[in-house]
Amino acid sequence: MSILINGMEMPRSCLECRFEVDGLCHAQDPIVSLNYMSYTAGCTCPLIEIPPHGRLIDADALNQTIDEVECYSRDPYIGYMSGCIDNAPTIIEAEGRE
Repeated sequence: MSILINGMEMPRSCLECRFEVDGLCHAQDPIVSLNYMSYTAGCTCPLIEIPPHGRLIDADALNQTIDEVECYSRDPYIGYMSGCIDNAPTIIEAEGRE
């Protein structure tokens, strides 16, 4: 499971990170010793920056609803909507489902 901390800026290095305590990274499991590199220099930081975005929805649940409506409708655009949803950019990858 992931945790989103609203309003937290992505730190530029381990030294600026609020998960760094006494040279250890408390954002990783198991807690690892840091080498204080910048993230762009190859650090294995588990934090990811989320780009600016609109409202996030469960696209799989929306597609399921569209599929159910499509069974009762003769509207040819309903299937098109499902394709648009499938091709929309992913902001946060799915998790917790097989």
